[in-house]
Amino acid sequence: EALEFLTSEQINAQTMIELAAFESTWLIGFVAFGIHLVLLGVLIVRSGLVAKALGYFLITAGVAYVLDTLAHVMLSDYEAVASLLLGVVGFTSLFGEGWLGFWLLLAKELEK
Repeated sequence: EALEFLTSEQINAQTMIELAAFESTWLIGFVAFGIHLVLLGVLIVRSGLVAKALGYFLITAGVAYVLDTLAHVMLSDYEAVASLLLGVVGFTSLFGEGWLGFWLLLAKELEK
């Protein structure tokens, strides 16, 4: 009702603008999350409280998130490398973030 004065073409154009803004925000979030994983990985490697391999997996996952996002933004034919990059992101993040989650759940129980 609030958009009754707009034509369907104008509504479609506005929708596409909003979708593009959402995608940009989503990609910025991936870069921020990737940087977060790198920093968390560095802290884990330096702490000595957990296996250093976990920290290295998190660093690798963070770098993969950032590289995938940069490739998505900078490459005109991102689809050509999307499956490779998403595979690297998927494996390292699933393994590293999963390991971190299990460690966080179990660390408290092991203290008792």
